Order: sequence, then structure tokens, then C-alpha cells
Amino acid sequence: MKTLNFVALTALSVSLIFACDVSQAIEGLQQEEVSEITEQEKVAGRWFNRHYRTVPFKANFFTVLNEEEVVANPDACDTPPFTAYNVQDGSGEATHLGRFTTHITFCGDITELLPGDDSPGVLEPGESLPYDSGVGSFIASNGDKLYFTASGEVLPSDHPDYDFEFHDVFIFTGGTGRFAGAKGRGMMDSFVDLATDRTDHRWTGTLKLPK
Repeated sequence: MKTLNFVALTALSVSLIFACDVSQAIEGLQQEEVSEITEQEKVAGRWFNRHYRTVPFKANFFTVLNEEEVVANPDACDTPPFTAYNVQDGSGEATHLGRFTTHITFCGDITELLPGDDSPGVLEPGESLPYDSGVGSFIASNGDKLYFTASGEVLPSDHPDYDFEFHDVFIFTGGTGRFAGAKGRGMMDSFVDLATDRTDHRWTGTLKLPK
């Protein structure tokens, strides 16, 4: 019995040592992989910093519904539920742009406003109007353009001067002139007044421009 116990203990010890070695080997490989990825990220970061400069972006502007263009393009949004075409034109001022004009289009889901809804024409708390395929441009006074995309949802607003609001991410996707190759992103703070079809916007973020 003692001999069997000794053999069993020896086997158990060997198994534990082997398992420990395997665990250490796997951990070592994982650390090497993490170090390799980290180094790749560092190289990419250094390349980006050498070729791009990052600057704060802030824009204050307004847009109004371009009803004529909406009516002229009845089939612009044909992917349910995003079938409501919306076109916004406006102007404002932004860092790195100065005075600018803007043109924005997107496709919305207005199900919550339709007659079949419990409260047609009104957004109740908890309801929203999702939108997708948002594309637009800021156009500087010299004609240089800064392109962006966006998607998100329009919410009912508690602000006494507005009916709706939205606070979504926008992404810069390039441009022309001094904005060619531009990248970056930010957040919208936008408020809609239905009586005037006007939306007031305050957008902030970062703009990454090629050096």
C-alpha cells in the first residue's frame, strides 16, 4: 500500500509539474502575442501622428427642411423602415472652416408619427424616430468641403423652445481642398422646432487632418 501511495504521489507530482509548464508556456505565448499587437499598434500610432494632426472641432449652425428637394425625390429612401427622405440646408460657423454652408440628407423611420400609432403625430417619452444613411458636407467660403456621415435617433425634447432633439455620433469621411483625407468624429447636440422646420445644431469633436 505504501508503495502504491508513493507511486501515486510521484505521478501526481509529475502531472502537476507538466500542467504548470504547459500553463506557463501558454501564458508566455499570450504575452508575446499581446506584446506583438501592442507594438503593431504603437507603430500605427507613430505613423498616424507623423502624417496627421488632431485638432478640436466645434460647429454652431442651423438647418431648415428643403421641402422642394424632398418632393422631387420620392424614391430616395426605399429600404424599410427608413422610407422618409429628409433634406436639410443651412449655414453657420466652425473651427477650421470659418463661415460655411451645409447640405445634409438622411432616411428616417417615422412609424411613431403615423396614424396607426397610439399617439399619431406626437413622440411620447420612450419613443423615437430612428434615422440612417445620413450624409452631409460643410462647405467653406472658398469651396473646400468636409464630408461626414451620421445615424441615430430623434427623441422628444423637454426644452420649451423645441419639439425634438438628437445627440448622436458623426464621423468625418474626407473632403476636398484642405480637408482632403480628413478623419475624426464627434457628438451632435441638435434641437428641432417643427413650427419653423428649423434645427439648431451644436457639434463638437476632433478633426484629424493630413499634415
